[in-house]
Amino acid sequence: VVLDLLDPFLDCGHSVFLDNYYNSFDLVEILSNCSTYCTGTLNAKRKGNPKEVLQEKLKKGEITTQYVKNIIIGKWKDKRDVLFISNEYNCTMIEYIDKRQYYRKTFCNLPLQSTYGWCEPAGSDELVLSM
Repeated sequence: VVLDLLDPFLDCGHSVFLDNYYNSFDLVEILSNCSTYCTGTLNAKRKGNPKEVLQEKLKKGEITTQYVKNIIIGKWKDKRDVLFISNEYNCTMIEYIDKRQYYRKTFCNLPLQSTYGWCEPAGSDELVLSM
């Protein structure tokens, strides 16, 4: 369904944002081969998802990521687990000092807050989301 709708826009370098109902690792891989970027949440029960990310147990505010074929798959724990996937954005560790304390945070350059409206960038000590 998604590929049929996007057919006239493939191979143009456009960015597509999908929710977990439509998104899958296989779809993002196909869109990557068509020079189309894809970002969004991911359903944990889809076939083809990397087992390492899905099986990892996280505490609130922690994040784990894995890169497969230039596609990042990540899992973030807030009140519940949130899986995300992207072939356009990435995650890196940043270090800073705030109020005389040393912090290490995972900086995810994912526009999830503005796209979905449910991520809390200031509410977690481990995850910073930005545009």
